Order: sequence, then C-alpha cells, then structure tokens
Amino acid sequence: MHKTLRELTDGVHFSGDIITDMVELQTIHNHLNVAEHCIRVANEAHQLAEKFGSEPEKAYIAGLLHDISDIIPLGQAVSAAREFGLDVLPEEISCPMSLHQRLSVIVAREVFNVKDEAILRAIECHTTLKAHATLLEKIVFIADKIEWDQPRENPYLSGIKKQLEISLDSAVFYYVNCLWQDRENLFVIHPWLIDAYKDLSTQFQ
Repeated sequence: MHKTLRELTDGVHFSGDIITDMVELQTIHNHLNVAEHCIRVANEAHQLAEKFGSEPEKAYIAGLLHDISDIIPLGQAVSAAREFGLDVLPEEISCPMSLHQRLSVIVAREVFNVKDEAILRAIECHTTLKAHATLLEKIVFIADKIEWDQPRENPYLSGIKKQLEISLDSAVFYYVNCLWQDRENLFVIHPWLIDAYKDLSTQFQ
C-alpha cells in the first residue's frame, strides 16, 4: 500500500464489511457527511441498476466508494495522484477537486481490495462521465447527481427525474448538456466531460 494511504488509514479497524469500514474511514477524517452521501448514492444506484437492467450489487459498491478519496486533503490531491502514478491533466491541476474520482479508484482498489474493473471504471468517471460510457458508469454518474451533496438546492433534480421517465441516456444527456450550456461559467471543463458531451450529442442532436 502507498505510504499516503497507510497514513490515512492508520487507526481504522477494518472489519471486512464495506459499509461499516467506509463509514469509519470517512468518520475518522471528519467526513461523516460524505459517508451519508455515499450511502444515499449507493442506494440510488442500486435502484437504478434494477430498473435499467444493470448489476445492482456492483452499482451499490461503486456508489459506496465513489467519494472515498475525500479522505485525502484537497491540498494533497495532485501530489498524491502523482505518487500513485496517475498522469495528472492540466485541468486537474487547476481544479484538484476534479481528481477525486480517479483517486477514489486507487483507494477502492488498495484499501477496500476492489478488483472488479467495471466497478472501478464507474467510480473513475462518476463526476465527469466519459465517452462511450457503460450502463453501470451512467448509473453511478446519474445517481451521484440525484443525491446532490452541495449546500445549495439541486437545480437539476426535477429535470433529471423527468428525463429518467424517458430513458437513462436522456437523463444523463440532460445533466451533461446543462453543464455544457453553462460552460463559460465553470471554473474548469474536464476533457472527459467534453468527450462525454460530444458522444451523447450524436444521439440527441
């Protein structure tokens, strides 16, 4: 295990129960609110997976661990990513928060021993999505947007739910398109989001 992860997990008594261990790890870092958000996302992802014919258990695990890298202080995100061997993008240097989806893959794999690549890929793009996303990736992405964790009211929730009545892809495109139309006001536009928008646009425009 990487030195940074050993330090961040010091004092955590892992039971082998993924929910218990996720909550304890986040709580020891004073992120109980993150743990609660992750449980809500996991439950939502499980329901969406059942509805749209994916694998509910994988969706649930990805939801539980999608923000697990929040244990890494934001000021250390870039250095930690480099320690883990990630190729850090310029946009991620400008906005280190955008690295958390990729860092969560490392924590899920090394700390929680998640080996399933489908789960890890769903965690990896849960914030930005990416082009040619799988069903599971779209489910975790939209579950995270439904279970909003920002202090202001979720401005996308009613639109997402309305589009979900049509299809999962409609809901995903609705959210991605909202960000794209507001791109001039975003601090940074992650290239994966651009790729996702271009890919989805071929279906809806």
